[in-house]
Parts: sequence; structure tokens; C-alpha cells
Amino acid sequence: MKVDAEGRKVSISYKQLQPQPWDIVAEKYAVDDIIHGKVVRIVPFGAFVEVEKGIDGLVHVSQISHERIETPATVLNVGDEVDAKIIAIDPAAKKMNLSIKALLPEGERKKSRRAENEEGEKPERRFRAPRRTNDDELSDWSDRGSGSVGISVGDILADAQKNSK
Repeated sequence: MKVDAEGRKVSISYKQLQPQPWDIVAEKYAVDDIIHGKVVRIVPFGAFVEVEKGIDGLVHVSQISHERIETPATVLNVGDEVDAKIIAIDPAAKKMNLSIKALLPEGERKKSRRAENEEGEKPERRFRAPRRTNDDELSDWSDRGSGSVGISVGDILADAQKNSK
């Protein structure tokens, strides 16, 4: 590494002889491989997953779940272990793109950390605002994406009270 003739010293490095992780990534991994890694950093546009020491892959926010999520922090924590599919590798740029949603069936979604409360129960379902017809009557309420029809007792009472005035 370095020679100091005056001080009669020579610096050597064993580490420099070892292949760097990104130098052999193309030999070890390929597009469509499934990896198991640990979330090491969360940023607004995604989460970085450590594939192995020295190699991190990015799971873009759009590749975390089939449903739209505001930020990766709503479904992932630093330290979480995840399985992901490699969707792109660029060893020269030291970039690897990963997808968690590619391993999820179309109907299944990555659960939000808020999806379960401290007791492990699912939170109460929320409904969209009612659609009103021209004569200001309630038409129907539908649960988000499920197509089921329902209305809360509170909404019926509020509507009845409003109409009685």
C-alpha cells in the first residue's frame, strides 16, 4: 500500500486483496432471485434492505404493497426481516432494486403497523362518506373496496335528527 523509505516501513493490506461485495454481486445474485434481508434504513421514497454485509437493496415505496401507502414507515420498521424479489441489479452503480409486493398474492397486502392495536386486534373498520341522491337521501355506504353495503346507527340517527328540524 505504502512505502516509507526514510522510516524503513512498509504498509500492507490483506483486505485490499479480497473481492469487494459489489464486485461479485452479479455472480451471486440474479434478477428474480428471492432474498431474505433486514431493513436497515427507511427514507421517504422507500426502505433499504441489507441483502448481505456491504450490499443494500432499495425497496421503493411503490414495491412494498399492492395498495398505495403514504410512507414506508407505516408498514416497515428498521430491524424488520423481510423477503423480497430482486427486480434489477446494477453492480457498476452499486444498486439493487427489490420488491416485497412481487411476493404477495394480488389480493394480499402488507399490513400497516397501525392495522393491529396493542392487543393484536384489528382496528374498527371505517366507512366512506355517504353518496347522496339529488333529493338528499342516503343511497348507500360501502366499505373501502369490499363492495359490502352498510351504514352506522350513529349516521342514521344524525340523518334523522337533521331531517326532523
